[in-house]
Order: sequence, then structure tokens, then C-alpha cells
Amino acid sequence: MVKKLLTNKRDGIHDDFNLAEFERLLEARFTVKSKMLLSSGTRTIFHAIRK
Repeated sequence: MVKKLLTNKRDGIHDDFNLAEFERLLEARFTVKSKMLLSSGTRTIFHAIRK
């Protein structure tokens, strides 16, 4: 879904939109208890607790 939404956006605007950056920002405010890659292989679910 996200890839589809970003398809028509200008280059360079969302270069930092990736899983690694999301995890970095998530871990700044939350403790990640677990993460699970769904069977589709394209989505990850996070169990996070506010710090």
C-alpha cells in the first residue's frame, strides 16, 4: 500500500521512508517487545510499549 501511495511522489522527498528508519524512530519513543514479518513478506507487525 505504501509503495503504491509513494509511486507518484517526487524523487528525493521520501528517501528515508524505509523499514530501518521506521524502526529507529519507533525505538526512540517505544520499547519494541517483538516484531513479526507476515506471511506475505511485505508487512511487519510491531508490539511496542511506550517508554
